[in-house]
Amino acid sequence: MTRAATLFDYPPPARRGQETQAAAARAIRPHAPGIRARVFAAIRCRAGGATNEEISRAEGIRLCTVCGRVAELRAAGLVEDSGLRRPGPSGVAAKVWKATSEIAPSRKGAKNETDGPGVTAANPPFAVLGALAPLRESAVQGGSPMRVMSFHLTADAMRLRLKWVTRRLGWWNLKPGERLLAVEKARGVRLADREVLGVIEVVSTRREPLSDVTLDEVQLEGFPTNAANARRLGLNLPRSVEGFIAFFRASHRKHGRQIPHHEPVNRIEFRFVRGPAPSREVGRQPKSPVRSGRLEAGGGTGGCHA
Repeated sequence: MTRAATLFDYPPPARRGQETQAAAARAIRPHAPGIRARVFAAIRCRAGGATNEEISRAEGIRLCTVCGRVAELRAAGLVEDSGLRRPGPSGVAAKVWKATSEIAPSRKGAKNETDGPGVTAANPPFAVLGALAPLRESAVQGGSPMRVMSFHLTADAMRLRLKWVTRRLGWWNLKPGERLLAVEKARGVRLADREVLGVIEVVSTRREPLSDVTLDEVQLEGFPTNAANARRLGLNLPRSVEGFIAFFRASHRKHGRQIPHHEPVNRIEFRFVRGPAPSREVGRQPKSPVRSGRLEAGGGTGGCHA
């Protein structure tokens, strides 16, 4: 499998010897992943793509900031030039960006994403409907079956590839580079009935209080902070720090009790692994293939091991 795209590998650039640019890059760096996620969501939710000016107006982000984040998303292989051009405020034709074909496969019979309806949770990309080769839970890593992580509560955001961070009350033994089999739901679901969302690779983990969540982190968790984008994507999710914390506390309990705001959680960054389907020949063999979906992940239930 090849190295996957991620929102975290591209620090804001600065030219050597340019003190002001270096200072600006240092200032924006803590917020850059969250802004990239906002820009990516703005592009992702529009069937016809979006220009830098359209993203700037929709998200309320300065044009120069949008241009920088789009360049980083393009370098990460997450967006590409659609080949279309639309006039900007000055009348000059501007590039229309779209999610790459690997991120957002077109529907059968459609020449490109602009030919079909917008991508939403209720109307997902064709790959979500089973166009990918079936994956089995016998995926292997180093000769051992991969562990399975469930994303039941945020499956819609996962299928739309808008999730880059997940918070869990467990999984403390995860290591960077470890790969997991992401499924829509594991507990209480027969092996053959699990919807496989793909393979994810852990980038980093850290222990932090739940109350440390910021608005950038809400976006990285797959919850569009822009209400218009959330409606276009068909997502009914919290779009504020307080809403996310309440959502997490309502869906996670410890020893039968609701967790406090300052409960330590495991913040997990991950990337989506590209490449061929994992081997079906090693490890535990299910009786029938698991339904295939597509890569994405988010903060839901604890999940279970393979």
